[in-house]
Amino acid sequence: MVNTRPGLGALRPGVRAGQPVMKKYRLVNRGAADLYDVRVSDPGLAGARIRCPGGDDHVRMLTGLRTVTCFARAPALAGVWVREVDATGRIPSLRATARAAAMSGYAGVGGSLELTQTAKAGGSARAVVRYALRNTGNRPVYAVRVSDRALPALRMSCGNGLATVARIDPGRSHICTGTARLAPGSYSSAGQAQGSDRIRTLGQYGDQVPPPRLTARASVRFTVPEPPPPQGPAPGSAPPASPPRDPPASAASAAAVPAAPAAPAAGLPVQPAPPAPPEIAVLPDAFALPAEEAAPPEAPAQAAEPDAPAGRPTASDRTTAQQERSAPGRFSRRDQRRERLGVLAALLLVLLPAAAAAAVLGSRKH
Repeated sequence: MVNTRPGLGALRPGVRAGQPVMKKYRLVNRGAADLYDVRVSDPGLAGARIRCPGGDDHVRMLTGLRTVTCFARAPALAGVWVREVDATGRIPSLRATARAAAMSGYAGVGGSLELTQTAKAGGSARAVVRYALRNTGNRPVYAVRVSDRALPALRMSCGNGLATVARIDPGRSHICTGTARLAPGSYSSAGQAQGSDRIRTLGQYGDQVPPPRLTARASVRFTVPEPPPPQGPAPGSAPPASPPRDPPASAASAAAVPAAPAAPAAGLPVQPAPPAPPEIAVLPDAFALPAEEAAPPEAPAQAAEPDAPAGRPTASDRTTAQQERSAPGRFSRRDQRRERLGVLAALLLVLLPAAAAAAVLGSRKH
């Protein structure tokens, strides 16, 4: 019997792989002769130790028409394990060996998950964790969900934008990835995958065992590097030289240089130059102003300029030349002439009536 099921009754629904398999071996001596040194051999339960009454792995003596039971217990292995169980005993009085055989076995069933992880930190502090799932059992696993207990900020995707795989058949694999932007430093990932094979199995006492939650775990450590420094000029290199700029011409120098007359266009008549302003006639010396009035105020004495080299104009000569060439200098000379003419006209207006009055008085005396 396997888990209380006689013969091959444990093949369906099967025993979950890894769970205990309990076998009972019922030995019956149907003859009148006693059997000695009765032993049981079960290749379908490899590695298991069979216990018989008295604690030994065999029955020392099985008297006629009597029954004994031996036991064996071992974890169920995945797959179908059906073998022939043998029982042998000696009959010394007959110098013979009695032998009996029966088929026994079970089916170890269930899905099983295996999880492995790898991690890679790329540029811009982007971490990618890869979760490789594999069903190492012999039944499909459904609704496998992948998560990371140490890095809950990872955005998980199993190829469909979700963190769940609908089904993984036996021997097949599936890849899920988790991505996130993490600060520079060391991290440890603790991946976990959970699913179910949705099958009920046979317990060691013959009860129905519901499907458990299948879980696989893995971990990996990785480091997010510091971002590279911003690119700048190489140390010791001089900054690029800017092209030289011409200094702006001053307004005074622009005004001092008279503009050249524009050349007439080809085929157009040449316009005559405007007439020069009339010269103001200078009165004779008889109408000259007295020395006190005519003499302009003397300018304050200036420090004597150092002798300039021969052929080179002095600073005063350059200043005078600039004043003569500039428009304000021309207007100042005209204003001085007008002031002198005004003074002469005022003297004439005063002297002429006085002379006329003196002539009238003289004629009356005569």
